[in-house]
Amino acid sequence: MTENRINTNFCNTPLTSQEIDSTANAVSFYHHTLLTVLPNHSMNTDGELQGFMFSAHPNDSAQVLPLSKHMCKMTCMYECKDQDNQIIGTPYNSQVLHVVNNLETYREALQEYITTIQNKKENAAGFDCIPVRSCEGIQHDDNLDFDVHTEHDQRTWAESVPDKVGLYHAWTRTDNSTFREHKLFIIVTGKLTQAAEELHNLWLDTNQELNCKEFVNCEELNWLRRATQRNHSRIAADLSVIFDLTVESMYDLDDPTFKRKMLFPTISTTQNDVVECPYSGRIKLTDSAIIPESSVNGVLFQMYSSEGFWIFHGPRDNATCYTFGGEFVSKHAESCFPTCLHAFNDGFHARHSSNVVSIARVSNASTIFANHVDTDKSCTSDHHDDGSSDSGVQYSKFEYPSEQFMCVLQDLGFNRNDGITNLMPLICYVADE
Repeated sequence: MTENRINTNFCNTPLTSQEIDSTANAVSFYHHTLLTVLPNHSMNTDGELQGFMFSAHPNDSAQVLPLSKHMCKMTCMYECKDQDNQIIGTPYNSQVLHVVNNLETYREALQEYITTIQNKKENAAGFDCIPVRSCEGIQHDDNLDFDVHTEHDQRTWAESVPDKVGLYHAWTRTDNSTFREHKLFIIVTGKLTQAAEELHNLWLDTNQELNCKEFVNCEELNWLRRATQRNHSRIAADLSVIFDLTVESMYDLDDPTFKRKMLFPTISTTQNDVVECPYSGRIKLTDSAIIPESSVNGVLFQMYSSEGFWIFHGPRDNATCYTFGGEFVSKHAESCFPTCLHAFNDGFHARHSSNVVSIARVSNASTIFANHVDTDKSCTSDHHDDGSSDSGVQYSKFEYPSEQFMCVLQDLGFNRNDGITNLMPLICYVADE
C-alpha cells in the first residue's frame, strides 16, 4: 500500500485531492521509495507538488525520482562589512543609512542591472560550459600516463535573472549577547534556468539506464549545483560594486577569462536538490526544502517579499565560525526542513484564514520595490478566486507561519532557543510572486 510510504505527520494542514494524487503517484514505482510531506506543501502553477522530501534506495532506477525543472535552485546570503561601525555600542550601520537615504537611486541602479542581465539570455549557462578532461598522452618511463584536466569552464556564460535579489538588513545578536549589531546583506534567490532544464531533459533521456546513485553522482548535476552558487555569487559581487558596498571579493577561478569576481556566501540554502545521505546512504530529493545534514550556519527561509527572509539558527557551536549555528539535530531518521512559505496560486486557492497574507502585484509583472510592498492580511471580498481584484491588481497569497507551523518545525529539528533572525528588505527585485 502506497499510504504506508507517505509520511504526513508534518503536513500542518490537510492535503487537497490534487496533492493526495501527487503523493500517491510519486511512490507508486518502487516499494523502496518514501515521501515526507512538509508544512509548506502546495501545488505550483504546473500542477506539481512542492514542499516535500522524497527518498529512494541507491539501486532504484532513476526514473522513480520526481525531478523538476528547477533543480539546484538556491538562496545565498552575503554579509557586507561596515568599516564605520567597529565601535561597540554604535547603533546603526552606516551603509544601511546610506541606502535608506538614497532609495530611489538604488532602485534605478538595480532596475538597470536587471535589464542588463535580461539582455544576455543568448549567452546563458548550459552543459556545453562543463570543463572537459583531456588526455594528452603525457608519459613518463614509457608506462605512466597522466590526464590533463581543464579546471575552468569551456566558455563564458552570463548570469541568469534571479527570482529575488536585493539588499536586506537585520539586527543580529553578538557572541556575548550584550548588544545587537546592525548588519547589511545581499541576498540572491534563483536557478540557472537553461542548465536546469537541460538536466531535466538529460534525466528524461537516461532515467531508465541509470540508477539513483549514478544519477546523483553524474557530472552534470554536480556542475549545476556549483555553477548556480557561482551565478549568485557573481551577481552579489556586481551589486556590491554598483552600490559601493564594502565586501571581500575573489576571482571566479572557474571562469575562462579569470576576470569575473564573486563573493563567498555566508549562508547557502539549496531549495531543490538531490543528494546521497551521508548517514542512511539513501538518495534524498527535496522540493522547497533542504536536507539539514548538507547545510550549516542556519537555514534561509523565504517569506513573502515585504517580510524578506528568516534565518532559522542551528545549535550554537563555539568551536566553529558559524554565526547562525551548526547542523540541525532531528530526532527523525529521514530529516528535512522547509525553505519557504506555503504559497497559493490560481489553481490552488487560499483558504479563509487569518494567517493568509495577500501581496499586491500588477499583471504578474516582476517588480522592484524600495522598503515597502502593499499587503492585505484580511484578503477582503473584492479579491476574486483567480487572485485578481476589481481594480486590476492581482494578489499572491501566502500562509504566514502559525504557532502550529512553528511546532512542526521543532519536530523537524529546529530549537526555538537557538533563535530566528529576520532579514528585512531595503531594495529588492522580485519576479516570483
